[in-house]
Amino acid sequence: IFKKQKWLDNQPGRGTNSVTRNLVVSTGINGEAWSKWTWDLHYTHGESRDSITGVNNGNNQFHDAQADTVIENGQLKCWNNTQAAISQLGDLYPGCVPLDPFGPTSISDAAFKYWSRNTNAALTNGLDDIAGSISGDLFELPAGPVRVALSGEARWMSYDIKSNASPTALVNCSGLRLCGDANPGGAVTQALWDNNTLANVSARQSVWEFALEGNIPVIKDVPLIQSFNVDVAGRYTDYSVSGSVQTWKVGLDWHVNDDVRFRGTTSVDIRAPTLNDLFQPTTSSSSGFFDLLTNFAGTGTQVVTQGNSKLVPEVARTYTAGIVLTPSWIPGLTASADFYNINLRNSIQNVNGTNVQIQALCNNSGGASPFCALYKRPISATSTSSANYPTAVLSQVLNTAFQATEGEDYEIDYHFNMADIDDSLPGGVSLRALLNVSPKINTVQFLGANRTYTNQPKGHATFFADYTLGDWSFDAQWHYFSGANKNQLAINPQIYAERRVQSFDTTDFTVTRNVTFDEKSTAQMYFSVQNVANNNPPITIGSSGNPGFGIPVLIGEDYMGRYFTIGIRGKF
Repeated sequence: IFKKQKWLDNQPGRGTNSVTRNLVVSTGINGEAWSKWTWDLHYTHGESRDSITGVNNGNNQFHDAQADTVIENGQLKCWNNTQAAISQLGDLYPGCVPLDPFGPTSISDAAFKYWSRNTNAALTNGLDDIAGSISGDLFELPAGPVRVALSGEARWMSYDIKSNASPTALVNCSGLRLCGDANPGGAVTQALWDNNTLANVSARQSVWEFALEGNIPVIKDVPLIQSFNVDVAGRYTDYSVSGSVQTWKVGLDWHVNDDVRFRGTTSVDIRAPTLNDLFQPTTSSSSGFFDLLTNFAGTGTQVVTQGNSKLVPEVARTYTAGIVLTPSWIPGLTASADFYNINLRNSIQNVNGTNVQIQALCNNSGGASPFCALYKRPISATSTSSANYPTAVLSQVLNTAFQATEGEDYEIDYHFNMADIDDSLPGGVSLRALLNVSPKINTVQFLGANRTYTNQPKGHATFFADYTLGDWSFDAQWHYFSGANKNQLAINPQIYAERRVQSFDTTDFTVTRNVTFDEKSTAQMYFSVQNVANNNPPITIGSSGNPGFGIPVLIGEDYMGRYFTIGIRGKF
């Protein structure tokens, strides 16, 4: 019986160990200038270091050597250690321990140790941030003072990985009779390491930005207008890697009276690529791949995942509008409703060259499509010869996607003392309800791709209730997720016998005790039960056309079940 995999699974200590250390140091000063202006200046240094050890990672080159076994003088030996091999090739693998994969006790610990090596990587993220601002009243208008704020910030970021094992290293088949996979061109594609490793990375980026904001009181104290203000803001940011961008925002704030307020904004916003987006460490895996160009199916194609230093910031066009009610006849009550519409272009998405649509876009373009860069071919982007089968297929992030989101947010807050109901009742009550409705959340991952829908309910509600009595507080939370239509969740149109994903809800309870030692020393002790009823969310395929490759519940739903938390936190 073939026992190798079972034997490997039972080896002690095989896996990954990780140690993370974080350091943050901040300092700052602030003050006043010319009586109407305030200023501040601060500096932060942060560093996060993660040391990762792949314990007993298999070296496939040594494995191929020890798997080629022969009988010499009545003993099982590695072929490379036989007199014939040594006289022909030299002693390439001294100390090779033969590996016999058959039988329940045939694989020795010595064979495992010969094959295994610890691989190590140290990841370090660094940040130095210095920022300052000055704000105050610039001049007076009939409706009030014009307030402005000027700010500047500089950030220096670093991203380093030091590794002793390259993920793209391949087995050197010299002197090995049993060597790994090869593509049609004859190139070896077997990865050197059995488990994942990280590539060396050393990346730096500096960011400089300046911003100017202003609040302009346009009119006040006229019929139907208690006050009407305009907020304007602009920001210039220069990224040393991805270039410079300009963003802006215009907001309107109209107070009809003390009870009714309208608000709205329009803005251009950005998200710059992170250092990991730009310089993600290269990883590699061996996978089967059918190449549409050469009409050949390889069994050991290297799929390489890496960052993209040519990324540019994502750009969003955002619109919001809302109303806020604070009725004076119901003290403590605030209600609001807001509408939002966001269209995001140049969205950073992972594009995998194994995708059939990506292959077709490249092939149909005659090699002109930028997606053709995802295929490393020995001849050209158009040759259909089997010798042109890719030596590697890339999976990397690109500025290819478009995302559109639209919805409404509703919020109600109500606070009152129990004494307002009856003078003899102690304590205070806080109630809060949040409702989000998002009928439109969809993505076009790349030009020519089908529109996909985010795997989450269109409606989500949360209700909070808190009762505070002295140093004690008792909290309850109820979370509700609406149902969904399975036919709209899959990338490719599909029809399901049970179309609906049922709605789901959970309830949490928390008890907190505040302890005060002195004016500067306080502590909180708390006990919490999450998902009290131990409800299980409904199962769904998700937004992938390949069921089973992800958590089979809608985004945001609690799939852990009931769990308890007890803790203490303090400030001294």
